This record gives sequence, structure tokens and C-alpha cells, in this order.
Amino acid sequence: MKSKLFCLVAFGILTIFLVGLASALTLSPTSLDFTYEGQSQTVTITGNISSITVGQDSSSVFTVSETSSGIFNIILNFGSLPSYISKNEEIVSFNDTSPDTKNLTLTYINSFCEEGDQNDSKLTLNVNVENKGQGEDDEWLPLDTIEVEVELENEGEDLEDVVFELGLFEKDSGKNIAKDMSWISDDDEEYEYGDIDEDEDGDHTFEFRINPEEIDEDNYLLMVKAYPSGEEEDVCIDYSGDLSNTYFEDIKIEREGDSDKMVVIDEETLPEPIEASCGQQVTFTAEVYNIGDKDFEDQIMVTLYNKELGLDLKKVALGDLDAGEKTEVSFTFEVPQNAEEEQYPLYMRTFYDYDEDDGKYEEDYDKRSDDTFIVSLRVSECTVQPEVSVSATLESGAKAGEEMKIKITLGNLGSDTRTFMVDVENYGAWAELSESPGTITLNSGSSGETYVNLDVDKDASSGEKTFNILVYEGTELIKTQPISVNIESRNFLGITGFSINEGNGYLWGLGLLNVILVIVIIIVAVRVARRK
Repeated sequence: MKSKLFCLVAFGILTIFLVGLASALTLSPTSLDFTYEGQSQTVTITGNISSITVGQDSSSVFTVSETSSGIFNIILNFGSLPSYISKNEEIVSFNDTSPDTKNLTLTYINSFCEEGDQNDSKLTLNVNVENKGQGEDDEWLPLDTIEVEVELENEGEDLEDVVFELGLFEKDSGKNIAKDMSWISDDDEEYEYGDIDEDEDGDHTFEFRINPEEIDEDNYLLMVKAYPSGEEEDVCIDYSGDLSNTYFEDIKIEREGDSDKMVVIDEETLPEPIEASCGQQVTFTAEVYNIGDKDFEDQIMVTLYNKELGLDLKKVALGDLDAGEKTEVSFTFEVPQNAEEEQYPLYMRTFYDYDEDDGKYEEDYDKRSDDTFIVSLRVSECTVQPEVSVSATLESGAKAGEEMKIKITLGNLGSDTRTFMVDVENYGAWAELSESPGTITLNSGSSGETYVNLDVDKDASSGEKTFNILVYEGTELIKTQPISVNIESRNFLGITGFSINEGNGYLWGLGLLNVILVIVIIIVAVRVARRK
């Protein structure tokens, strides 16, 4: 609407201009058509103005004045134009002695401020645009991260509730697509800063990513403004000497032209890192974009790989993936029980440009991404699972002064055939080793037996005794299994095989008392017999 309004006003100006100088000047073209922000058009003025009266004024549209002998200036005054047209005056000089030709360039600039910039020159806007992605500061690519630093210097009156606002306009249509970007900074494209008092500064950094779904390969205008909330019609600044065109920064957004880099995974949306423990099931979703200028039909595929974790997964997303579009794939897997507690890189690649006649799997796709996309998996809080099981059974013995035979059973919990060597320790205080256990070779999931013989010391006390079974694989000790056994000691009369415990202590005490009584009776009887 503003563009059309300007065209009508410009046409009116030129018409009056022609009427006023019909006898001396001609203009070409006789009408202007501004279609987009920042567009410039040239008006050519040709003729001899020697017949023009100095000081002529035609409805304040133009004024002719003699600057020196024979040299005249034609001043075009655009004061009657709406405030959003920023350029309001042009001066063209002519020589009155001969026909002359001059060019007047008019530029259409639509102010970002609602009522045009409203600044009494005591506000200064500083702007810095930086591309943190793959593109340049003024040439952006889809998924690039852009930072726009804005600072307002206030040398005037106190300002309350200052708002910083950013606009990103399509040059042809004038549509503002700033709100459609993927925003990182607070409050998106309109940030409420707060008060900025006299002689103070305020600043804010806009940060966003270029959303491939919302942009075309085209030219754009980046604009910023600052104003007190609710007072934009009275105080507003939207220009800066830091911008390439004062009122805006020319930006070009291009799609990826390298066919090997067109279908990508947006790593910024991946969890980083994924947290999991051994044996836990993990699920995550990857967003896949076509950032290129070519459409891809039928389907795309994404692979996930890590050798240490035994991962080699493939996921297919059905349907076309046209330029700028997004699809998603989800991966689900279980962290191995024996995984080390560390951080693992999971590698992903994309396959696209599907052709079912080429073969199968990866060969079905004519293109695969040059880049490898990575998400990290951090494995922690794992309980180490045993690779071998150990149990022991008492076969015979467990008495002081006798040989004790113990059967040891091993189970191979690993996935490969393995050879184990068995040994024992910590028995020396109550027994001696008479026969060592042997070596066992077991297939995955199978079990086997070996034996150990211990000679229990004659004076070994009764009660629970312990020793350790040691399991080696090669020279590496992989398992230590404590074993306990109850030993029966010899009695003081040389009777073996008894033990005192909670169940028979009373009976043994009663028997001992009877023995003592018998001895006492015998002693008394002997003494009586001697007296007789």
C-alpha cells in the first residue's frame, strides 16, 4: 500500500514539474513504479532553463535558484510525501547557456518506525550483524546462526520501557518473516529492555537460526528500531551508520548448491549428550532438512553407527523431501550391559536421491551426505555384570584332622569360548592344600567342574572357616569368590567328630557334668575303702 501511495505522489510531483517547466525542460520517465524496499530509479532531466525566473515556486514542489552567474539549481522538495519516505530533497544543477542533461536518482525507503523515524538527533543506534554459521555476515545459508547486536545511546531525556525490535523483510514483497525464524534469544524479535536514562546506554543481542522452511532464495532487508513502549509515534530511531544502507542491511539468503550437502541433520536440535546407563533403552529423534535447491522424491535414509557399542542401524523416512522441507527419524537401541562408563560418539549420515533400480540398502540412493553428523552418548552408573559364575559344594570332610573335598562349578556368561584357571587362597591358618583345582575350557553359556582338597589341621578349632576361590583368564584375575565352611574340632578325650553349636550345647554340658560326677563318686569310694 505504501509503495502504491508513493507511486501516485511521485507521479503528481513529476506532472507539476512538467507543467512548470514545459517550455524549457523534459523529464524521462514521466512516472515511477517502486515495488520493493530500497529500490532506486533514475529520472533524466533535459533542457535549457534560461527562460526560468529565479525564485520560481510551484506549489512547493520545486524551487529554482541561481547559485552563480549562469548556474541554476532546481530543488525538488518532497516535503509533501508521507514520513516513511526517507529522502525528501534532491538538488539538480543546470547551465543556462546551453541545453544540458542531468540525472536525478530517487530511492524508496520504508521506515521501520510506524510513523517514520522520530528522533531529535540525541539518540544513536549502533548495530553489528555477525553470522556464526557457515555463510557470510551478509550472505546467509539455511540453519545458519545469526547474532545482531543492538545498542542505543541516549543523550536526550529519560526513556521508559524501551523496546528493541528486529525485522527481516523480503525485498520483493515487503513481508516481515522475522517471527518465523528459529529464535534462541529471549522474547524473539521484539525485546523489552526497560528504562534507559539520559546519558546511559542500553543493548541487546538478537540471536536466531535461519529456518529453511520459511525462506526463499532471495534478497532480504534486515532492519532494527528502538522506541519507548507505547510512544513509537513520538520517539523512534531505525537508522544506523553501521548499516550498509543506513536504514537496512542488504542480506542475501541462498540454498545449498552442492548436491552432496543438501540433506542434513540439524545437530542443534539433538540432545547433547544423551544420558544412559548399561542395559538402558535409548530413544532419540533427529530432524532432517533439505537445505538445497533441489527436490528429492520417494524417501530418504539415515544411518547410525558406533563400533564399540555394536550399533549399525538404518531408518527410512518415506515421502518426498522438497527444498526447504523437514522430516524426522527416530532411533531406539539398548546400551550393552558390559559398556564402559564413558562418552561415545554416535555417527549419522543421510542417503537421498532414491532410485529403487540401483540395488539395495545404501546402493538404492544416488547421493549420501559428505558430512557426518554426531550425537554423543554418555554412559554412566553401570553395574558391572560378571562374565563368569562361581559356586562351591562340600563333597566330604569338614572335620579337624581330616581331608576336606570341595567341588567348584564355573559358568561361562560371556559370548565366546573361554579358558579359566582356578586357585584358592586364605586357608593357611587352619588347613593345608593337598590338591589344587585345575583349568576349565567352557563354551558360551556352558558350565564345568573342578575340585580342591584341603587337609584340615588336627588342632583346628570348631566353627566357620573361610577361604577364597580365585578365577583367572590368562594372567588376569576376573573373579574372587569367598567360601565358608563349618569345621568340627577333636574333643579333649580324643573323641572326634563333635561340634558345639546352639542346638546341642545343652546336651554336651549335661554329659560333661555327669562325667565329673562319676569321677567324684569314684574318688569318694576309694577313700572310704582305705579307711576300712
